[in-house]
Amino acid sequence: MKKYLLSLLLVTGLNVQAQTLPCTDFESAPLGPVPTGWTLTALGGTIASGAGPNGSTKYIRTTDQGGASYLSNTTQSYQNLGTNHLGCSISWDQRIFNDGDPGVLAINPRIYLYIGPGGPGVTTNWIRFTAIGTFMRETDGFWTHTSAPLVLTTGGVFPGVPGVWQWDAAPGLTAADFNNIMLNNTGIMFECDYTGASQAETIGFDNICVGDCPQPVDSTPCDANFTLQINYNSFYNPLSFVPQATVTASVNNFHPTSTYSYNWGDGTITTHPISKIYSPGPFANPCYTVCVTETTASGCICRSCVDFCLPTTSVVSRPCDDVVNPPEDPGGISGMKKTNPGLNGISSNDKVELYPNPTSSNFDIKFNLSDNEAVQIHILDMTGKLVYDYSSALLIKGSQTIKVNTGNLPSGLYQVRLKTSKGTTTEKLSVTK
Repeated sequence: MKKYLLSLLLVTGLNVQAQTLPCTDFESAPLGPVPTGWTLTALGGTIASGAGPNGSTKYIRTTDQGGASYLSNTTQSYQNLGTNHLGCSISWDQRIFNDGDPGVLAINPRIYLYIGPGGPGVTTNWIRFTAIGTFMRETDGFWTHTSAPLVLTTGGVFPGVPGVWQWDAAPGLTAADFNNIMLNNTGIMFECDYTGASQAETIGFDNICVGDCPQPVDSTPCDANFTLQINYNSFYNPLSFVPQATVTASVNNFHPTSTYSYNWGDGTITTHPISKIYSPGPFANPCYTVCVTETTASGCICRSCVDFCLPTTSVVSRPCDDVVNPPEDPGGISGMKKTNPGLNGISSNDKVELYPNPTSSNFDIKFNLSDNEAVQIHILDMTGKLVYDYSSALLIKGSQTIKVNTGNLPSGLYQVRLKTSKGTTTEKLSVTK
């Protein structure tokens, strides 16, 4: 069936800061054995007290016991890092108390991501980040902070900035293997054996967190803002009755010294903008998320995304885990009316409200639904652990209030996620006892 329709839509991606991401600082862990989830291989290790980084008083202290020794974590918070947090970075603080070679070694901070049991000492499915421009020494007497950007290969080349940092992979792995491990890793690992012959290495680790990249050290800002242009072609897919569209993305503030990656939302990733054609079939979801990731010369990573459906009725831009509404297009859309239903199907007239906040025992989550549907409420702690899970019955569209009991939650900050059939929105909650 042919239709004669031609329309143009301009939408702009926005870059904002992510909110709550996985982070382990060990301050709440009791002294003694390492917490559940952390594995010591050929290592002795405890939660130790002392002068940690940035005023902390507890950290993991490991001691080499021979052979390939490493500290690893396979909990859900540190899995699928590229899928969940692409464009962010994983950072940690590290200190060498004893390098096993009378204080003469200069060691680069490293972290491994891997797929499979046992870590890189057993599996060959690993990728490794090395801060080649940073050196740690026993004689330094201080902690070293390192950030590893979570980024995919571009043009078949492993990511890196000459003289600053570099990702590589186990021998024989390809760029596609690298991307698979970055997106679907089952664990992270820090090596703790530097000399081979000696078993004297003593290493401290703290503040192992997923977060935004550091501020750039050069003059190039990192924003990744872009404009998405959607041209609807002159015919519909005869099977799905969804209009075919040609989409292009233009970076608003292009920096010649930066590298860019374009993810077109259907499995296609390019290192340069293309004219992308979307023609979903009869059973395909005609909704896509287009993301642009910028890597500056200093190694700062930022990402901006736009969600759209064919035919487009709403636009949401978001980096990493956050969801925000972009400003309305002041120029409007030629031949079409632009609507903005708000955050993922929640009415734009009413924001999600938590009351009281802070709370000591329970709170109400208030929101407005534009359609009849069931919802889910998830509460996560600061490490990303799910501590509350609720699924409602079918709710009639309109104003909603759901009471949530937090009596079993300890004091602290939490993420409250309201999930509908169209997406998820997140609010911060403070629990005080």
